[in-house]
Amino acid sequence: MKFEGRLLFFSNSLTYIERQLNGEDLSLDEVGSLRSDISTDEITPLHILLNYDARLAQYAHIGTVIENTKPIRQNDIVEGGFSVIVAGPRYGKGSSREHSPLAEKSAVLN
Repeated sequence: MKFEGRLLFFSNSLTYIERQLNGEDLSLDEVGSLRSDISTDEITPLHILLNYDARLAQYAHIGTVIENTKPIRQNDIVEGGFSVIVAGPRYGKGSSREHSPLAEKSAVLN
């Protein structure tokens, strides 16, 4: 498969996440184990749920925790040019929050 844009691997390593956010393209082999059990609360934290439109893109994953740190800042997914997010099992677990897929979809369409 070929995709336009970049792949973001949700590694368990903060270092690998930061390297990708800083523009470096890494492979799955390089990043090692993937973060599992990413909840919709991390993809779209409660305080941004007042929006339900394309503005959600700028907040995608700002609640995601890697090594007790939230490395993803506002607009990082949009500005990083990511079109695919790869994570471990149970990605998007938790509440059936419709905001989470809209945030991601909007982020990769920009």
